Amino acid sequence: MWSFKNILALGLFLFGTTFLWMTASFAGRVPPPTGTAWTLVNGLALTAVAGYTVAGWAVFKTYSWWPTVALLSAVVGLVAAVPFVVGLRQIRARSPIPACRSTCGCTFWAASWSSR
Repeated sequence: MWSFKNILALGLFLFGTTFLWMTASFAGRVPPPTGTAWTLVNGLALTAVAGYTVAGWAVFKTYSWWPTVALLSAVVGLVAAVPFVVGLRQIRARSPIPACRSTCGCTFWAASWSSR
């Protein structure tokens, strides 16, 4: 049931889902940020998620081309990091002190950003 192949397929899928954190929906703003950079991030991040999903499925079905798809998905994910950083800088330029959405009462964000 839990063979190495199944664990690898599940791991590829789960790793691919981590790219969802790069999308504008997870930027911590309501409404989500817009613009060219965020449009690129959304498209590239979702492409990386889809690529890792296909790679995981290919591992499960024992197709030989899964490493190529996983490698291409990794490249797409790295490329998505560039507009992601640009988009974050655009958000930071508009709002120098981000609001902490934590319910713990910490003052980490305000303290770390006010010194800049």
